[in-house]
Amino acid sequence: MEKAKAQQTVELKIDGLAEDEGAVGFSVFREKLDTLGRLLSESERHVENTGQAKSNFLVTDLKKSSAYISLEPYAKDDYSGSINAVDFLADVLKDIDSETESLRGVKSSLVKKIEDICKGSGDKFSEQVLLIGGNKFTLNEALADKARKYLDQKYEAYG
Repeated sequence: MEKAKAQQTVELKIDGLAEDEGAVGFSVFREKLDTLGRLLSESERHVENTGQAKSNFLVTDLKKSSAYISLEPYAKDDYSGSINAVDFLADVLKDIDSETESLRGVKSSLVKKIEDICKGSGDKFSEQVLLIGGNKFTLNEALADKARKYLDQKYEAYG
């Protein structure tokens, strides 16, 4: 298997609630991994403009205590969609977090997946952070609210 060097590493870290001594339940971690997978696939479909994602990611680190996973995209058979998708996702998250005026050309399905991954903070865990390359994104209700603003703008614009 020929492998291209990853441009970005994707890391998800979830801190548990104080009453659980900081531990994260397996069902919460599994749900967040599934949601992260759907988010990365949606980003790839957006970048590659295809109906089906062909993402390839390697688990490069996995830790307990706080729930933590590190993923690296890799290109298989000269396909680099997963690498491009990670770069694109980081750019979209930066724009949402900084409340850029518009997300021109970004599909609402991707923004919805960003909103989805932010759910549960304070209820199921204390904090979750997504690290992409050198960028740190706190996935919480504040970021979900910012994402919702873009979804609301889209619905207003297109009725």
